[in-house]
Amino acid sequence: MNGWFFSPRILGGLALYLVLPVVVSLLAFSQLASAQALTLPRPTPTPNAAKRAKEIARADNFYRTGLGMYSAGRYAEARANFEHALALAPNNADWRNGLGLTLARLGRDDDALREYRAAIALDPQHADAYYNLGALYHARAEDALAIEAYRAAIHARPDFALAHNNLGALYAERGELEQATVELQAAIRLDAKSANAYLNLGLVRARQGELAPARAAFEQVIALDPAGELGAQARAQLERLK
Repeated sequence: MNGWFFSPRILGGLALYLVLPVVVSLLAFSQLASAQALTLPRPTPTPNAAKRAKEIARADNFYRTGLGMYSAGRYAEARANFEHALALAPNNADWRNGLGLTLARLGRDDDALREYRAAIALDPQHADAYYNLGALYHARAEDALAIEAYRAAIHARPDFALAHNNLGALYAERGELEQATVELQAAIRLDAKSANAYLNLGLVRARQGELAPARAAFEQVIALDPAGELGAQARAQLERLK
């Protein structure tokens, strides 16, 4: 049976590299864009208050420009704008997380880790920062730290399906298949449209020799992503099960 399922390391990469760039970044930034973590002070007649209000408005403009640059794939420009925003308002956890994502895109992993940790220090319940921290540790094969960060993300946001998915993939990489199954099933309960979680669950079930559940999971991937890459991979796995 070893000839027809993905290797453990490829399984983890599938969750990490397909989910992280496409979904997690959008998730983080959609939340950041709607967040109101930084509020304007009440207007007062003092010159210092008026000056600070202008600085905060400038910081917000830099941040929003950075979001646009990030969405366009212009990561160096995004980084510059986020850094300008944080220079004016350094204690915004969402913005620290956004800068971390951008630095990770630029291959500045250590700097990204620093920003995620800074976001968590400012907001100990920042689920996105914990998740992104875990994903970066996951990519670096620092499993214990990745598991700890994913768990913290789930603790901060119990319905965080993506964290369950990546945690399940990591357990599968480590050969801990029962625990992987638990996490992937949790991801599916929380997000019944997660083709990635179904694909990972199918791969784990196949490794466990549970062929009927594996087929059912792969078929669900195809139903959810009939023309996409995940659907194509599920079809390939079904062919190997014949």
